[in-house]
Amino acid sequence: SFDYIKLNFELKNKIIFWSPHIHFFDLIKFDNYPNTLSFFAKQFENQNNKIFVSSNEILFLENKYFMHQELEKKGIKTPRTWLYENKSEIDTNDLEFPLLYKENHSSSGLGLHLFKDRLAFEKFKFPNKIVLQKLMNIRKDMRVTIIGGQVISSFWRINVSDRWMPTSTKNGSSVKFEKISKRLEKYVLDVVDKL
Repeated sequence: SFDYIKLNFELKNKIIFWSPHIHFFDLIKFDNYPNTLSFFAKQFENQNNKIFVSSNEILFLENKYFMHQELEKKGIKTPRTWLYENKSEIDTNDLEFPLLYKENHSSSGLGLHLFKDRLAFEKFKFPNKIVLQKLMNIRKDMRVTIIGGQVISSFWRINVSDRWMPTSTKNGSSVKFEKISKRLEKYVLDVVDKL
């Protein structure tokens, strides 16, 4: 049996599935709101609840700087990525253009900036926690949902345009639900275990 409720009263010794949404939990609008969401999840965990999404998993939510640090620490391959605390650390001679700047707390194709050359890049005003990534002409990406070490669903987001753009569906990408291959499933589960 289960209840469908708002998380607005004391819960102890429960199994909780929740959809952490910033507008409900972060009324002050902190820049690093994943930390705020993780704090809430940790409080539920401290009251002997098992919560999905966990306090650790939430730290990866729309927190690209942290996510890429963890991927690098665990030796998980990604497109060429550069991380900087602030703009003064950047030596543009180390970068490969064209490249993407991914705002640290962004999603759905928002906060993604394409720099074709050094001139446009140098004019841009960056905040702290800078994530830069070599542009790859990726026409599709797969999204995989895993719960309890099992793949629950998987689908491709496919860029149907002739030009490069994020594969976010709000940009017009199509979605194709497709079972993940056994080889890729093993890889994805291994990555989740490492993280």
